[in-house]
Amino acid sequence: MLKMADGLWWVPTILKSIADAVIVGGVDGCVTFMNPAAETLTGRTLEWAEGKCISEVFPLFDEETGRDVEPPQPIAAWELQSVDLPKRLLLRTKLGTLIPIEQTTSPIEENGIILGTVVVFRDVSEQRRHEESLRRRNERLQILSDATGKLLSNDHPEAMVTRLFETVSRHLGLDAYFHFMVNPEADGLQLDSCTGISEAEAQGIKSLHFGEAVCGTVALLKKPIVATDIQNSTDEKVQVAKSFGLRAYACNPLMAGDRLIGTLSFATRNRDRFSDDELEFLEAVCHSVALAKERQRLMNEERERADRHERSAQALIQSEYELRYALEVGRLGSWHVDFPSKEVRCSARCKADFGRGADDPFTYNDFLDCLHADDRKTVIERIEQAFATGVDYEAEYRVYWPDGSLHWISARGRPIDHPNEPTLGLVGLTLDITDRKRNEALLEQQKHILELVVLDSSLSEVLDALCRMIEKQFEAEEMHASILLLDPDGVHLGYGVAPTLPKAYSEAIVGLAIGPTVGSCGTAAFLKKPVYVSDIANDPLWTDFAELALAHGLRACWSHPILSSNDTVLGTVAMYYRHPRQPRANDLQLIDIVTRMATIAIERKQFENELHQRNAQLIDADRRKNEFLAMLAHELRNPLSSIGNAAQLLREDQSGEHRDWANEVLDRQVKHLARLIDDLLDVSRLTHGKIELQRQTIDASIVLDQAVEAVRPTIEQRGQKLTISASREPLPVHADPLRLEQIITNLLTNAAKYTPEGGRIAVAAARLDETIVLSVKDNGVGISPERIPQMFELFTQGDRTLARSEGGLGIGLTIVKTLVEMHGGTVTAASNGPGQGSTFRVTLPAASPEIQSARTPGATKTMTATGTDRNRQGRRLLVVDDNEDTVRSMARLLRLKGHEVATATTGVEAVERVGDFRPEIVLLDIGLPGMDGYQVAQKLRAEKGHEDLLIIAISGYGQDEDRRRTASAGFDHHLVKPIDHDALLTLIGRSCERNPTR
Repeated sequence: MLKMADGLWWVPTILKSIADAVIVGGVDGCVTFMNPAAETLTGRTLEWAEGKCISEVFPLFDEETGRDVEPPQPIAAWELQSVDLPKRLLLRTKLGTLIPIEQTTSPIEENGIILGTVVVFRDVSEQRRHEESLRRRNERLQILSDATGKLLSNDHPEAMVTRLFETVSRHLGLDAYFHFMVNPEADGLQLDSCTGISEAEAQGIKSLHFGEAVCGTVALLKKPIVATDIQNSTDEKVQVAKSFGLRAYACNPLMAGDRLIGTLSFATRNRDRFSDDELEFLEAVCHSVALAKERQRLMNEERERADRHERSAQALIQSEYELRYALEVGRLGSWHVDFPSKEVRCSARCKADFGRGADDPFTYNDFLDCLHADDRKTVIERIEQAFATGVDYEAEYRVYWPDGSLHWISARGRPIDHPNEPTLGLVGLTLDITDRKRNEALLEQQKHILELVVLDSSLSEVLDALCRMIEKQFEAEEMHASILLLDPDGVHLGYGVAPTLPKAYSEAIVGLAIGPTVGSCGTAAFLKKPVYVSDIANDPLWTDFAELALAHGLRACWSHPILSSNDTVLGTVAMYYRHPRQPRANDLQLIDIVTRMATIAIERKQFENELHQRNAQLIDADRRKNEFLAMLAHELRNPLSSIGNAAQLLREDQSGEHRDWANEVLDRQVKHLARLIDDLLDVSRLTHGKIELQRQTIDASIVLDQAVEAVRPTIEQRGQKLTISASREPLPVHADPLRLEQIITNLLTNAAKYTPEGGRIAVAAARLDETIVLSVKDNGVGISPERIPQMFELFTQGDRTLARSEGGLGIGLTIVKTLVEMHGGTVTAASNGPGQGSTFRVTLPAASPEIQSARTPGATKTMTATGTDRNRQGRRLLVVDDNEDTVRSMARLLRLKGHEVATATTGVEAVERVGDFRPEIVLLDIGLPGMDGYQVAQKLRAEKGHEDLLIIAISGYGQDEDRRRTASAGFDHHLVKPIDHDALLTLIGRSCERNPTR
């Protein structure tokens, strides 16, 4: 046992009196001494411990791993640097309790000889509890700080309440929250959001009266309420929470000053009460939510008072700034000025507001030097006033950064003083409000520019205002803006506006051709992408233009293409600087705004021009429509007049001398009316795209011959000379033969109409390379040069005088042009002027020359038959039409031809007469009352005994869709009113050949 030296007799006495526990061991590691503190901590007495191993009396454990830890032995204690005990140790007492301790072990030596070991240790349980409490408090403060920042930086804090609960619940082990807002109309609370209960349960507490349940009572009293051990409580106010299975419930009022705005409650199902620090934390959370709710209300009120532009750019920034300043959170720089030394201390953020780095020096004189000259006097006066009077300091001013850029700063400060003593200093905050000020100015300028656009200012005025707007934003940097407009050729940039750019430079770049390496503007227009050149002298894009730019002091140029809504280039916006410069984020935003506004202005002006042009076209079209209607009335009256005269002559001609002539007039004028109607229907179908070509490979020269034969009677009647020049070789085209014949017929008819009697008409057809060219030339009235471009437009004629002996509706050439283009060809008109004749040329793609095998049999065959051939036998015919005159006249005509005829005027009557009369042929109108012609045909085809019945549609409907419907209904043929009697007799004659026995 280690004995104390005689000179150290007082040591045990001291060790017994100190608060720390001490155990002394001999060189053999056995206990020789324990002070009372050690006996208390270990639970063992010195009498018991003396002579026992230290590790038995002082058993240690690693708090993190739970493993045993051997106390240092005397030798190890001497060599202290080799001892590596865990930082967090636990001491197991006699009763098995684990106590956290701190310990130190030191050797006892004399004259270099190790005599033993002394272990000093203390109970750190209270310290650990304090540290844990401090950790949890710091953790909660961090949660609260983060939550407050998010709540105050979010426009919709109601969404953040849910996220906040998720964070708080993880920290405190919560199961539910209930957020109510005051409903003034209902004089109570309205559930805003909640979690931890079912939807059905939430519906049950959708609204609460003041004084109802816990939340209603909190709202009534405006004081927090904490409910504990709810499941064992009989308090009526907690029964709702009890029904939800909650055990502890804390509800706080949400206050904005003295005004209640709602309540916020937190609850748990896993314990019966909250600790005091938890309640304090939850109260702080509720306070943050209340601040966020009040902030939202203030922002909403501000938005309602401001106009739309102010709300988007100013109100949000201002309200956030004011609230952040009031709470001293956000992006604020802090500063302190001593008085009278005027020594400045400021944070890194404050230095950044003045364009300085965190480690850069920044003195009071530096501050004064960077102030804008127009603001310096006011700022100094307000600072001195604050020092002298103790009033708060507040100012907004402009400062120059070291790079020359101009920024706006908002500063607020408060004097630091003591009672009855002069002001000692000024402490405050700074905030960079450049963006806010820029947006305010930008919105005002945008408003002015939009007014210019709406007030129909010229394009140059609007673009000039745009350039000046962007120059105003960079007034401190001597920036020059320009807008170039793309020429109609789509290749060159023409002058737009450049208010402050050197005139000589602007003139030198007019007509610049766009390309991949043509400075900033030419390249931007070519690539349809922004181009930023920060140093013109060293950029390859400016190789050919650097000397010109540098001669005018221009060192940097950024350019944005102005793109239309359909992504075509309209021009460019450029920003020139007199020193090398890289764009910053706000620069890019500003130039993008200017570019989009330029697009609006240019497209609006283009739209206005197109609108004026379209209006003029509509006026012209309306004029031509009115002229056409007058002309149509004239064209209809002419044949009707001739028909009327011939009919009257037939009534009064008792001798029959003029009967043949009158019949010819009637036949000719009826066919003329039919042609007018056919032309109108054709142009309608063509303009609506309802004509389908039946194309085949044919010889154009054969179709040309057919067209010539169709028009030859008119030409011979007028005594005109017709010459035809066609290649002997086949002229193959892939075309619809009927429509191609219509094209040539219309051109020949036009030539005959506008060529005087005895005039000359020449028709030619030839192959030219890979095309077939058909031309019609005459020596008639000719066309004035200014009317040639309009000749193929609808309702256009060369003659608009009242003396229109040749007639026509002015739609023939429109039909020609449309049909030719449908065949993939072109048609042109040429004339040397009035009285010089005209030439119309049709060009079609040539087809494969092997047309003999591809030609449809009979495609060029003409049909000829006489009345005697067609009607050598009388047939039994039924004529059906709801017009009495049509039925009777058709019946008489057919009886004159030797046929037996019966009539009907309705669909039902027609079906009955077919059964009674047993006709071989039925001439059936489509538009019948009751049962129409389609239904009659379908019924007859469905009945037995009518398999050989020939059904011919006689209708005023003659479009392709009408013909398809009659064919599908069971008709054999389709004739259009007024019918071609020769065609009808031909069909009757064919029926005789098909079934001669009937």
